[in-house]
Amino acid sequence: MLDRAIDYLNNRGRLFMVDGYVGWDPRYRKSVRVFCTRPYHGLFMHNMMIRPTMEELEHFPKEPDFVIYNAGEFNAELGTTSNLRLTSS
Repeated sequence: MLDRAIDYLNNRGRLFMVDGYVGWDPRYRKSVRVFCTRPYHGLFMHNMMIRPTMEELEHFPKEPDFVIYNAGEFNAELGTTSNLRLTSS
């Protein structure tokens, strides 16, 4: 299902990506990258996560601790749409 969701996202005309952190203490914070098709989902995550500074963005990991693929419009196998949010580390 993860591969199908990623294929779905790769074939969208527009995709939004948001980088940020969770966990306020720098010793324990985790980097998170979110991919989504709807701008308001990206805005929601932008507001929920800790926004990196310009310097932190320059050094943001190419492979963050978590990746969220928000494929909410993806037509699941059961014939219904799903708010499928798959994560991998």
